[in-house]
Amino acid sequence: MTIQLSARDWLDLGLKVLARHGFAALKADRLAKTMGVSRGSFYWHFADIAAFHGAILKHWREV
Repeated sequence: MTIQLSARDWLDLGLKVLARHGFAALKADRLAKTMGVSRGSFYWHFADIAAFHGAILKHWREV
């Protein structure tokens, strides 16, 4: 079975990681390992880690 993650899945996890471990823990490798997928899934949704950081800030404001 293939896991199909959305950008929202990554952002939701990112908020949890941010709350528990701080900003420095928001790294593609660490997040992918937590999700049990490759970094490719992360980069499918976000051009780079800076784009993810911008998206997570926007997501945080919305939730």
